[in-house]
Amino acid sequence: MRIHGTLSATRVNGPGLRSAAWLQGCQVGCSGCQNPATWPMDAGEEISPEDLAVRLVHDAAPDTVGLTVSGGEPLHQAPALYAMICMVQAIAPHWDIGLFSGYTLGEMESGNYYCPTMPPSVLEDRAAKRLLWQHQITDRLTWGIFGRYDRTRTSRSDRADLPWRHAVASANQDIHLFRTKWVYSDFAALMQEVTIDNTGLTTISGYAKGSR
Repeated sequence: MRIHGTLSATRVNGPGLRSAAWLQGCQVGCSGCQNPATWPMDAGEEISPEDLAVRLVHDAAPDTVGLTVSGGEPLHQAPALYAMICMVQAIAPHWDIGLFSGYTLGEMESGNYYCPTMPPSVLEDRAAKRLLWQHQITDRLTWGIFGRYDRTRTSRSDRADLPWRHAVASANQDIHLFRTKWVYSDFAALMQEVTIDNTGLTTISGYAKGSR
């Protein structure tokens, strides 16, 4: 699989103190994406799902409660995504798994997502992709934030009646809770986080609140 980067401690990519991984490659191409460097399918670092899982757990800060996977578009690498999160939970069974995807829940439930890492024989097979999502990946997920980023809908007042509205980048996106570990109020209001490692590498993650 290909990754854009990892973070060993973050509080702006889901509830609690978390590890995070950004997968490389995205053909969803949301206008206004804050990280277009994750788009090229052949960039980033190539690593096995198992090695990535070991790295994420080994490097994680003490008291880490879960892993957040983002991108890029994680569903483009759905089989490797599944293998990686299975290994993470084998090593750290108390961790929850969160996922950011530009696809809607309906698209994933119907297998209507692009997954070039699948064998050519099943690349266009929506039934196979639907089963992979519904009966494998979601069995491992605790929560997900789904839908394309829409920079025209970043106002906090847009659909303000919904409980997750403060925690998504644009108002068309939804938080889906697959397990009962968290509730909507556990998802903090949007903010950005700057991390500088011991080599001086600076990582900016999270989203600033929309001001429109």
